Amino acid sequence: MLLTRNEDYWGDLPAIDTASYLVVPEQLTRIGQLDTGEVHVAENIEPVNMSQIENMEGADVSSVESLRLDYIGFNNESEPFDDVNVRVAVAKAIDKSSIVEAIYEGYGSEAIGPLNPLVFGYSDGLEPLEYNPEEAQELLDEAGHEDGFDVSVMVREENELSVQLAEIIQDQLSEFNINVTIDQREWSSLLDASANGEHDMVILGWTTVTGDADYGMYSLYHTEEHGASGNRTFYSNSEVDELLEAARSEVDEDARVELYAEAQQIIINEAPKIFTVHDDFRIGIADNVEGFLQLSNGVFDISGVTITEEEAGY
Repeated sequence: MLLTRNEDYWGDLPAIDTASYLVVPEQLTRIGQLDTGEVHVAENIEPVNMSQIENMEGADVSSVESLRLDYIGFNNESEPFDDVNVRVAVAKAIDKSSIVEAIYEGYGSEAIGPLNPLVFGYSDGLEPLEYNPEEAQELLDEAGHEDGFDVSVMVREENELSVQLAEIIQDQLSEFNINVTIDQREWSSLLDASANGEHDMVILGWTTVTGDADYGMYSLYHTEEHGASGNRTFYSNSEVDELLEAARSEVDEDARVELYAEAQQIIINEAPKIFTVHDDFRIGIADNVEGFLQLSNGVFDISGVTITEEEAGY
């Protein structure tokens, strides 16, 4: 995709004439293009590959805290996850801190609830479900699953971080005789299947691009939003519905925060999903690029970009 400067724009014109966006699915190819000067910016870089860019001549890494939340969603309408005790048990059986440390290498923070801390409506006073294998086993016993069960987790096949996450939870849950099959899907297939409730568990994420809790909660937890609209866990709670409806129509900001805090705690307690990580947005960027802004909602602002020196191939 080629963007060309609008010479008739009413405000200050950007310094660059054009901006080309190239779709390059293979991450190592993107990194190689940055190294050879074929591109100025390479995005979606995994943490494990950031050091490769740090060691480049003529390029460096850049990362920003994002408005994103990654999660492992349970199908709340399908056995065994229609039982809240089973969902809570699995949530307590997974050591998220070790996952964040192993996969994200400092480029992300552990999530405790439905909202990113950068989002308006996030509450500091929430009580998360802590990692506790003993309590997890007790809950499984009470739910009649002392011998474990078989489930599958649906994951986007081209997303290496999600595949790694699936492999780690597969290993951790095996300690409870929960046998997890990893179902790797092409992106459109995963979206269709999870929208139709054809999953036991699914690894997905959500970026609250508006920075407001309504965007980060209504679509994902309201009963009327089941399926493709966003609530792919098929979670339903009439009290949460009422809180979310009230919060989106409330004009007093403090009152909105209180409504969202109450809704968040209920959702945490009922564990429709496991809130895993707030992943940073990571890119590699050439040293001769100045004024490039990477925003927390995933948008690149290139209106102020200048290239300090041209290289062959541009």
